[in-house]
Amino acid sequence: MRDTEEILTCPACGEKMTKLRTPNSDFFIDVCDKGCGGIYFDNRELERIGDDIEYIEEFLENKTLFNVSHENQRICPDCKAPMVETYTSPKKEIKIDCCHICGGKFLDYDELKKIKKQIHEGFMKKMLEIKNQGLPR
Repeated sequence: MRDTEEILTCPACGEKMTKLRTPNSDFFIDVCDKGCGGIYFDNRELERIGDDIEYIEEFLENKTLFNVSHENQRICPDCKAPMVETYTSPKKEIKIDCCHICGGKFLDYDELKKIKKQIHEGFMKKMLEIKNQGLPR
């Protein structure tokens, strides 16, 4: 989906998300900075985030964030379809929520840290290669 300035609702905690433009991107990332610290990426944004992971971490660093349940069904904040948990690493250690309708991806705050750790450890050749068969390109 194309990036919009519409304020989205966090699929994990229900708080309004903040639009964040990182230094190296030409798009907004939706960040739940008043709730759980979750991060929503429109279709293909996650694959393009690269070095901006640290910028997002710094943005959330001094925020008071709370834990949320991973048990509840998450609904895509963009197209309102149910999201599906999908493994994002070859080692099958990290699951993120993916929308199979619009291609959006939602990461809980701790998932971003785990992804960064795997990138820095060299376990991933390309950031978050997700096999999205049948998703819009």
